[in-house]
Amino acid sequence: MYPPRQFRSVRRGFTLIELLVVIAIIAVLIGLLLPAVQQAREAARRMQCANNLKQIALAANGYHDAYGCYPQGIQFTFNWSTSGHHVALLPFLEQTPLFNAMNFDWVVPASGADTTFAGPVRPSVYVCPSDTLGTQVDSFDEAVYFPPGCFFFTYGTFMQAYTSYAGHAGTWFRHSRSQAVLDQSNGLFFRNQGLSGIGTWTAVRIADITDGTSNTIAHGEHAVGLLSDLEDRLENGPVWSCGWYGCTIFTSFYPLNPQRKVQDVFGDNLTEAYAGAASSFHPGGANFAMADGSVRFIKDTIDSWPMDAQMATPLGVILDSNGLYQLTGGARLHVYQALTTRKGGEVIGADSY
Repeated sequence: MYPPRQFRSVRRGFTLIELLVVIAIIAVLIGLLLPAVQQAREAARRMQCANNLKQIALAANGYHDAYGCYPQGIQFTFNWSTSGHHVALLPFLEQTPLFNAMNFDWVVPASGADTTFAGPVRPSVYVCPSDTLGTQVDSFDEAVYFPPGCFFFTYGTFMQAYTSYAGHAGTWFRHSRSQAVLDQSNGLFFRNQGLSGIGTWTAVRIADITDGTSNTIAHGEHAVGLLSDLEDRLENGPVWSCGWYGCTIFTSFYPLNPQRKVQDVFGDNLTEAYAGAASSFHPGGANFAMADGSVRFIKDTIDSWPMDAQMATPLGVILDSNGLYQLTGGARLHVYQALTTRKGGEVIGADSY
């Protein structure tokens, strides 16, 4: 009689071809899923950015409820910027201790009296999560950028932080001591004359927004990360506590996201296009808060006036002998520009942008 046959299982490994197929499938799946993950992350960042802008817009409206007007875009002392409206909004963003630490008798941030708080201390609501350098803090040497002998400067090196957002001054904002030029400001935030003794400053009230609060831009994005060069950031970067042109104010004189539309926008002669324009790292456009507190994503393709692709300036816009902007040759305010005027009388449909 034969003994029972012993059976044993034979384990067979993967062949090289099978391994290669599995690896290829995994690679394809990663290739398909990675963009979706990145898009989901950007969508979350964009949502957080919109929430930040909403809080800022609601703070501006809270300021209006308390004082009967919007805050000044730029406060001047000794003919220098003392602070911007971001500082004025601090108590309405639950940042009263930071506001109380402000010394409004000195230049911000270029004064040793303010460096303990106006440099690295910055409310998180002022930074867009998509802005690659939004949380950057840089060392600023006053002696490099300001002339010697300025009695209100305490020369030294201190730290300064930035913001990803700015208030809108309309189409024509400029730093000027001319009352006629100041009167052309048609947005919500612009400069006052401080102690210069020349000209006056009138606050903007909601009642002055005759174009409608839902059709008037109040705040928008202004990306710090576009200035990868340290010197450019120190000279033109949006310092949250300051109020200089390019710090916490922007206009529609330049197109939305000029870095995607013009040549050499950060060259020596073209930095103004960055400093004065709205910009962001969100694909296809940027977030804006309207005067009524709503937030909208405006696309790069919005109807905007034609411009000189080299200088990023609008065609048909000139400065007359009085230093005032004039439209010539049939030039007009397009949809983007119309959204930034508080009383231009334009009729803008929701489907226009």
